[in-house]
Amino acid sequence: MVPFENPFARMELSYKPKITRAATYEELIAFVRKADALGFRSIGTAALIAFFWLQREEDIFLRLAWSHYRPNDANFVRIFHHKTDEIVEAPTFGLI
Repeated sequence: MVPFENPFARMELSYKPKITRAATYEELIAFVRKADALGFRSIGTAALIAFFWLQREEDIFLRLAWSHYRPNDANFVRIFHHKTDEIVEAPTFGLI
């Protein structure tokens, strides 16, 4: 049952959300290089996928399968966005 009135409306919370600053390309590359140097190549790859393919963490670590993303006949990947049910084609060359 959902109450008619919001029981949290009068809690007078003082929280103000902060704007999250997006990483720059240079910061991404520095992160990937450091992850590679420390032996965490999968984390660097995940950062690249999130940055270029706009995939969420759960999509990268729970849903990503190479069989879904590596068409044999082209130089692109088909990216499925679970939130919007949209399929987007992105090139696999010239990213870095």
